[in-house]
Amino acid sequence: MVVDTGRSPYARLRPVAIAAVRLEDAFWAPRRRLLQDITLRQQYEQCELTGRLDNFRRAAGKLQIPFQGRYYNDSDVYKWLEAASFALAGEPDQTLEGLVDGVVAEIAAAQSPDGYLNTYFTFEREAERWTDLTTKHEMYCAGHLIQAAIAHHRVTGKRTLLNVAIRLADHICATFGPQARPGADGHEEIELAMVELSRETGDRRYVDAALFFLDQRGRQPPVIGGSPYHQDHLPVRRQHEIVGHAVRATYLACGMTDVAAETGDAGLLEALDHLWESAFGRKAYLTGGLGARWSGEAFGADYELPSERAYAETCAAIGGFMWNWRRLALGPGAPDGSSTGGTPARSPTNVSPLDGSPPGGDGAARGAAGGHFADWMETALYNGILSGLSLDGTEYFYQNPLADGGHHRRQPWFGTACCPPNIARLLLSLPGYCYSTSPEGLWVHLYAAGEVRAPLGAPQWAPLGAGALGSTATIRVETSYPWDGVIRLTVQTPPGQTPREPGGLFLRIPGWCEQARLTVNGVPAGADLRPGTYAELRREWRTGDVVELDLPMTVRRVVGHPRVTATHGRVALARGPLVYCLEGVDHPGVDVRDLELPSSAELRAERAAGLLGGVTIVRGQAVSAPPDDWDGRLYRRQGEDVQGGAARRPVPFVAIPYYAWANRAPGPMQVWMRAGD
Repeated sequence: MVVDTGRSPYARLRPVAIAAVRLEDAFWAPRRRLLQDITLRQQYEQCELTGRLDNFRRAAGKLQIPFQGRYYNDSDVYKWLEAASFALAGEPDQTLEGLVDGVVAEIAAAQSPDGYLNTYFTFEREAERWTDLTTKHEMYCAGHLIQAAIAHHRVTGKRTLLNVAIRLADHICATFGPQARPGADGHEEIELAMVELSRETGDRRYVDAALFFLDQRGRQPPVIGGSPYHQDHLPVRRQHEIVGHAVRATYLACGMTDVAAETGDAGLLEALDHLWESAFGRKAYLTGGLGARWSGEAFGADYELPSERAYAETCAAIGGFMWNWRRLALGPGAPDGSSTGGTPARSPTNVSPLDGSPPGGDGAARGAAGGHFADWMETALYNGILSGLSLDGTEYFYQNPLADGGHHRRQPWFGTACCPPNIARLLLSLPGYCYSTSPEGLWVHLYAAGEVRAPLGAPQWAPLGAGALGSTATIRVETSYPWDGVIRLTVQTPPGQTPREPGGLFLRIPGWCEQARLTVNGVPAGADLRPGTYAELRREWRTGDVVELDLPMTVRRVVGHPRVTATHGRVALARGPLVYCLEGVDHPGVDVRDLELPSSAELRAERAAGLLGGVTIVRGQAVSAPPDDWDGRLYRRQGEDVQGGAARRPVPFVAIPYYAWANRAPGPMQVWMRAGD
């Protein structure tokens, strides 16, 4: 599993191990194979070519060379290692495993006798350790090492890297804390890593360290600068608006959520729900992207969501995905706060992306829990995250704008290469995000064809005449999602066993879906199918039981909030979980920025098997409405007639999934079209 809440006292949902899920669909399975066969090899080569691996050899005394690259370059190696470890969870790959073992050996050899490990601060910079926490990313790099070590240990069972991580974590705990020195990192990451290390080792000190680092923020005098950019302007429990560097802010929220899952801290949960509303109620892009401003890679003001100048860093969308996943595990509001003496935090507004419709109800019902968190996960995954990787798996976006003149193209690597290995580690760990369990049953969050082995209750299966022995069921999933919304699940119970009691199956009804239909063995289920909730099925499951969920995928017109000036008078297209865009390459002789979509235009979805790896496109008739030349003027009086305007004419258009743009010839791209009458 990626985030192990299996023993977290304040988490409602438990993870399903990556190895217990097999994706066999036509969408994710080929992409994950491409990542394993091509992307990870290419990223390893880049780590070699750019000196990132040589930095470890230098620190171990194997090479007499200067440090190469940025002071946070170690983190890219750690993220690659985490991604490669998740890849090994799927099936054996001796070549990849050999690369992993080699990198682990280089890292272990570079560790200092006192447990410290950061290749930038070796030899001539050793005296500078822990002297610039605001900008030098020491704990950030340490956090990524810890997460890589945990993934490596969970997948392979090997302790070499985990032992390195424990020694480094112990060094940090000895250096910082109530009985040591104050401090926190300018780039959050150590907080969530420390909590996960506690879950892996059972050592509570690491949760205490994470909480210490959270509580260092907003102190007077400031510990790391006191700026909103670093989320250091207020104590974390008083931070109610998401501000500053977008990746840092989402990682902070992840750390806060992880600590809350272990401690039940109601103050953290209340702040988290305010932050969630701020981020996803007023500052998130239609694609799930986060961070409006190029300046500082930062969140902007409420409703500040420019299209062409959108920053929307791939890592920020990943951070939002991870935050929603953690928040989903806690349930609709705070866990029962009675043990902490506090009151449960209120649930954030249940608003789903793409159509913005609330799912209805108060969110307290078991089936309604957290559907909006999973909706935002799905939106980011299929749009703002997936767009960060080229279809051939070798090039990347750092920023993900929603409009472009034809100049923004993916690159094979970056000087600051946080995004390439980050997207690899998320997509290769994707099976671990599809399902959760609880005492009530199995929860299905993301739909993909394949198989999952998990309990449908706790416990509910027992051999005839036996006692209360739990076991697992196998569920086969058949679907063409995200192109088609029909999902067929077939249950196979353990041989020779019968159900002791009814088990539960919870199926997410996406916020974008209206009029969902659900049957069990061909009979309507009668479950609550409100958009943005989970439909609950409870029965004594038997081998051969078939559940069929139909999520109709109509082409939807989406409009933005009136205060989002960039989308005023414009409309976007979406179908299922996918946001669509127009590219110039599909519209020769027409500038897609001049297209206007009449409100009466018929829109139809059409499968294009040979386009962009096989996609469903949207066709329709727009109007080409290029602006006149305004007599060469930039401004004029409203209502003034000017001669020489271009004629309006009907133009057929083709919209493609946003994630697939910029994989062909350069040209203009638009998500938001002008809305016509």
